[in-house]
Amino acid sequence: MGGRGLFHWLPAPPLVFKEWKFNADGKTGFAVIEDLNRRYGIHDLASQWRFVSVLNFYREDNRDETIAKFEVLHSRPGDITDYPLDKRGYVLFDPSDLDFIKTEKLKIVYRGETTAWWSPPGPVKAH
Repeated sequence: MGGRGLFHWLPAPPLVFKEWKFNADGKTGFAVIEDLNRRYGIHDLASQWRFVSVLNFYREDNRDETIAKFEVLHSRPGDITDYPLDKRGYVLFDPSDLDFIKTEKLKIVYRGETTAWWSPPGPVKAH
């Protein structure tokens, strides 16, 4: 067995669990995105960098090519993301995206433990 077998028994570093916490509600949140896509044609959303990987994982896992691939957007110091203003939905992290949420008057569609899915103000309309 030696050192290699022992490696598998060591606990995972805390960073792994922090990453997992950010992605804990990704499956449920992606189901919300799929529902918005089916009912209203919302398929191109912007996401905060923390959630891009998990959302793309569920996009691939569900073989859902009707939803655009999530891209990592540029972030400025202070974890401030420059979001495009032409999206019909956003996956945001409240602590660092609060100014954007207030400025754009976004309304909440879904809130998980660490994430919130937002849409522009007004009724969600089918396209």
